[in-house]
Amino acid sequence: PVRRLLASLASKAGWEVVAAESAYHALKEFRVGRFGWAFCDVDLGPGMDGIDLAVALRRCDPGLRIRMMIGSPQHAGRAQEAGFPELLAKPFELAPVFRMLRGWPAG
Repeated sequence: PVRRLLASLASKAGWEVVAAESAYHALKEFRVGRFGWAFCDVDLGPGMDGIDLAVALRRCDPGLRIRMMIGSPQHAGRAQEAGFPELLAKPFELAPVFRMLRGWPAG
């Protein structure tokens, strides 16, 4: 899945990674850890979607760097209205994502 691919890419870029399997798991990890950034996929399956998760994470840490991943353009407007203008459309090229991860200083 994309989660494992991004976790591997982030690890190679020098980041310590937590790859949450659900919005619930991500919120649980966020409450006990300190994070510099998050990738949130809009489609997380049942329960909270990635946009709602990103909004919740941003409330906890307004400085958190978040990139939304979307598989369908129908979600782009809602993500942008929620304050996430930089979208990563799937499928995406790995090289630009790796450069982005390397360019972000450790939080």
